[in-house]
Amino acid sequence: MLACHLYANDNKENWPFPNWESGATGVPGWLTLAPYNRNDLQTNIQSGVLWQYIRNYSIWRCPSINTNTSYFKLRANKLSDYLMNGAACNYTDPPKNKWYKISQFRQDAILVWMGPDLEDYNDGSNSPDEPISRLHSDGTPFGIVEGHVEFMKYRIYRTMELGERALQKGRFWCSPK
Repeated sequence: MLACHLYANDNKENWPFPNWESGATGVPGWLTLAPYNRNDLQTNIQSGVLWQYIRNYSIWRCPSINTNTSYFKLRANKLSDYLMNGAACNYTDPPKNKWYKISQFRQDAILVWMGPDLEDYNDGSNSPDEPISRLHSDGTPFGIVEGHVEFMKYRIYRTMELGERALQKGRFWCSPK
């Protein structure tokens, strides 16, 4: 979250592109430059816009994830265990490389979380109705726009997300549109 804020401060308050895999070619995202080779950790993460703020590969990984398992080796995204909310680009390619400013989001909006540990994900972002990690006491940490991180149990997360889904508005469904 700190790197996202540093990036926004250096880039006219623009929040980083969430690497929503929808055909965005040549677009620099928080995780990497699209398109990317999901197996080339070093080159890809260094091409992401947050690398200049976090020059340490270990921060992109949850220490609890075992990268030596056969499941991990089959996973499409090996770059990071974390995902950004696709709300950061309204679940589409950015129009002419313009994305939302940090001030356009609710300050309690949830924009970063840990990806699912027992399911595959293929890019650097998900929508709130896709699986999250349940590895840590049946919950996961969530990054909040205003800068802090909070832990939420899966049951609470799913109840909140389901309540917001129909309206597409709330802390998870937070595209400024």
